[in-house]
Amino acid sequence: MDRRLFITVLIMLACLNAGAQSWKLENETLLEFEVAYSSIDRKGHIYLADSRGNIRQYNTDGELLNLYSTKLIGQIYLLESWHGLRTFAFYQDLQEYMLTDRFLANERNYQLSPQNYIRLATLSQDLNLWTLSEDNLIIRKISTLDGTVMIENQWNNDYSDEDLNISYIKEYKNRLYFLDAGTRVMVFDNLGNPITIIPAAGVKTISFANDQLFANTGKETIKVNLFSLERETITLPVGSDQVYFVGERFFLIDSGKLLQYSYNPL
Repeated sequence: MDRRLFITVLIMLACLNAGAQSWKLENETLLEFEVAYSSIDRKGHIYLADSRGNIRQYNTDGELLNLYSTKLIGQIYLLESWHGLRTFAFYQDLQEYMLTDRFLANERNYQLSPQNYIRLATLSQDLNLWTLSEDNLIIRKISTLDGTVMIENQWNNDYSDEDLNISYIKEYKNRLYFLDAGTRVMVFDNLGNPITIIPAAGVKTISFANDQLFANTGKETIKVNLFSLERETITLPVGSDQVYFVGERFFLIDSGKLLQYSYNPL
């Protein structure tokens, strides 16, 4: 083989290898419980709730930092720790929510007084409440100080003929994101007005990092830029529908394990 041709082939092979998608397992933490819900805070700590409502906090090395043992006989329907200084848990069957400090201590419970049954609730960025009512799909922002309604928006005009399965809501970067499980992510402004739809067939959970949304289907995560809506599909190294991106690492929750991977994109 001509020497120049040989060098060219080597360069091409090197480029192909450099561009290949690769995963490297960096850390593995065994979990002696089944994870029902999860969340992440601004420091990259992972919060895992089991089916009994106990919550555990892990650092970025997969080490257990704190444990909250619930006193409630109820199931968590939404877990949110993004605010960092507090962790929020919503109990749909009890129609109440719980707040702890950043150490999963000093919990306080608050009973909701809804006009309609609350399907989901979460903390807003200004530490008030967003609630989604079961009847007529009414989204409300409620003051945590006195319970007054700050914002109210009814969805039935826009989605009256659709079979919605809203399983998660989050306010992030002054927008509201609603996960319509299995099909899409619905994006609203911070007044509850619809902006756009992000299609995501098979989506089970969503997470956020910087300006990116990750829509997780179990076998892959769809990475979507929140502003340009440019998207990239990333095949996961193991099956997981609870996926978080922290720094330059992916955290995956899979079959009793908390896995930390580094990732080399295409």
